[in-house]
Amino acid sequence: MGNIFYAILSGDMPFEDIGQEEAQELVKDGKRPDISDDILNNNDIAVKTILSIIKQCWEQDPADRPSASYVRDELKRVMDGMTSNNSD
Repeated sequence: MGNIFYAILSGDMPFEDIGQEEAQELVKDGKRPDISDDILNNNDIAVKTILSIIKQCWEQDPADRPSASYVRDELKRVMDGMTSNNSD
């Protein structure tokens, strides 16, 4: 799920410039795709939330990764907050 959100934010698939086996080895070694400074320094609450979710989904230990329902609820919470702020 983190890779999907990464692709949405960056416009690139994770490790798209290397082979699948090499990418799998990098992930096994705890490496993750680089995230551009433009994304890391973005102050938009939606971008910050998605970035936080990406990082949580990329936790090395699968037991530490969020469930799909957690991700859904977190995105909904932020979207609801954005909607209520826009209607003020």
